[in-house]
Amino acid sequence: ALIDSLRYKSWHIDYIILSAVRENSAEALGRIGDELAVPALIESLEEDPDEEVRLKSAWALGEIGAPGAVDALIIALEDNDWGVRRAAANALGVIGDQRAVPYLIKVLKDGDWQVRKYAAVSLGKMKDEKAIPILLEAMDDDDADVRWKAMLALGKMGEIAVKPLIKTLKNKNWRVRAKSAEVIGKIGGNDALK
Repeated sequence: ALIDSLRYKSWHIDYIILSAVRENSAEALGRIGDELAVPALIESLEEDPDEEVRLKSAWALGEIGAPGAVDALIIALEDNDWGVRRAAANALGVIGDQRAVPYLIKVLKDGDWQVRKYAAVSLGKMKDEKAIPILLEAMDDDDADVRWKAMLALGKMGEIAVKPLIKTLKNKNWRVRAKSAEVIGKIGGNDALK
């Protein structure tokens, strides 16, 4: 029933309320968490004209943790709606598939701070060393939330982030130096002491 009510049909355009039905169906499918819903959620993410439905579909795919949805979520990182991009970035972090790392690195330059924030969070969950340079740059982001999440992401990476962080202690921006010192202190280890 929920999978069928999620599917967009061309006549829905005449009944705006049906987008709420599709949106709530996507959310319910995510809460149920059954992999049987994945193909319909991917279809909705790729084809539904309503951004809220696409957003909830991306969220649901993350809740289900469906590795088969990674490609569709990567494509959704380029959606016109920032909410969909944010939900896709977050879902990719929940799923944790390393194939998403280069795309999340790219999204850390998105024009919307919320998308950048969730990209940083997801990169921290994945703990991929390739993300360290861009996360160091994000510690100097214009938005405080992005800076904070980049710092936390580096902290989650552990000792592999200490040496690059030490280099930032000479950054011209005092905020970057302060955040770097804080992250290094949280990570600890021998390299942090020298």
